[in-house]
Amino acid sequence: MKNKIFKIILTLLFLSPTFCYALDSQNQEMPIVIEKIINEKSKLTGTLDFFDEKENRVRNLKLLKVIDEKETQAQAEFRDNSSGDIVTVNFILTKDNGQLTITKMTITDIKPNVAKVSADTIYTDAQIQEVMTTYIIAKSQFTETFDIFDEAKNQMRKLKLITLDPAVRRYGTTLISTGTFTDTQTQQEVKIDITVENNNGELSVQGVRFK
Repeated sequence: MKNKIFKIILTLLFLSPTFCYALDSQNQEMPIVIEKIINEKSKLTGTLDFFDEKENRVRNLKLLKVIDEKETQAQAEFRDNSSGDIVTVNFILTKDNGQLTITKMTITDIKPNVAKVSADTIYTDAQIQEVMTTYIIAKSQFTETFDIFDEAKNQMRKLKLITLDPAVRRYGTTLISTGTFTDTQTQQEVKIDITVENNNGELSVQGVRFK
């Protein structure tokens, strides 16, 4: 008799709107969290800007969908706005002061875009400098500063971009622009040359150096 009563109570509890809402909220909590984190990191440029070391270029990733998520890991699918590739990214998440943050991103799959950029494409100064700015933002996303080792001073410089010089210096496929940065540790202004290479119509940052 007691078992029957317990089963009836359990059934009513399970079917109640409050209990169903609690279950639904629990199931949705993590995907909502990772989506919020991605959207927050995409706020400035509209994309999650990630430096692909294998390709040696910045990928401008637009979220398509969250594929899977566990307590400390997540996987999502993006479209790379700069190439049209469909990119799958794994995220490692850690909890800091009660909030989840991304501590590592790894590309696990790329479905290439069949339509490639023409090698004859001529880019404007603004388009070239957009590649430079995106690169700086991507390199700054975890530390919030653009960190470069200064060999002359034998120390890491933590920089914030102020502006890029209006003109781009063109040497064939090599494109160079000078950026003015603030050293966040000394508050001094620093000049840095940023070099972009046009490789068969695709632009990528090849190097940065102090002037």
